[in-house]
Parts: sequence; C-alpha cells; structure tokens
Amino acid sequence: MNEKYHNNKDPYIQFLKNWLTQIMDENKTIFVDDYHIDEIVPSIPRKIWFNLGFKIYQEYRYFLENTCPQMDVMLCIDMGESKTKFSIPTFLDDHIIGNSDVPPSIYLFNKQNTNIIDTLKECILLPNLITDDTINVFYKEEYDDNFFATIFISDIIIK
Repeated sequence: MNEKYHNNKDPYIQFLKNWLTQIMDENKTIFVDDYHIDEIVPSIPRKIWFNLGFKIYQEYRYFLENTCPQMDVMLCIDMGESKTKFSIPTFLDDHIIGNSDVPPSIYLFNKQNTNIIDTLKECILLPNLITDDTINVFYKEEYDDNFFATIFISDIIIK
C-alpha cells in the first residue's frame, strides 16, 4: 500500500489499513466485507451514526483512490422496518436512520465484484441527495413480513 495519503495517523485510516492487510492475507480475489461503524469507532451515540458513517465513507474512499485503486467502498444505511411502505427519502441527515437499531456499515470490496453492481441495479437511484456529483445514493425496499429499507451510498455508476 502506498503511504502518500495525507492523514495516515487518522484512527479510521489505521482501521482500514488493518482491514486491507487482513483481506490481502486471506488472498481473496473477489470479496466483499463489512464493518458497522460502531466496530470502527466504539461507543458512538446513535444521533451521529449517519454523519460519522458518511465521514468514514469519504475518508476511506479518498484513501483507496490514492493507495489501493482496485478496491472500493460503500456506505450502507439500514432505515429500519415498518408494517407500511417507507417514504422515499428526499434528503440525508441523521433522521435517515429511522427506527433502525443497526448502525450503518462500511462495505469494502474489490471492483471486480459484480454482486455489488447487481445489488445496486435492483435499487432506485436518488439523484440530487448529495451535492457531490461523484457520489450516488441508491434506495432499496424489500418486503418479508415487514418492509425493510436500505440506503446505499457509493461512487459506482449504474448503466
């Protein structure tokens, strides 16, 4: 891994470096792995789950672009479950967590993993939720006795 990233002392980045080392030691060619943000930063209050998750996502994305370009990262936000359909989000903030008791997850994967793209193809693209035009927001709702909604934030472009 290249050491040119400007903020190598950041504890989030150290966690990512250890994670990458573990994956490389396992010698997987196609993989996806994830950690909830409370595993990266223990004891964080629920009220900042979204903001911290998004910050970690951005830090990891930048780090990978500059040091390990064959890898990618995605933020997954569980919006909870409901007896009725969810309203499709029109903005992103800490309220997006809804009634979920599951902290957001950071997914790490190699860019050859087509399962990620297949999952995002099943989603609705939500344009204009983030001002950064290099980031896309996807929404997926499923039903299994209750409705379950998930937001995916990624730089992946679905054609």
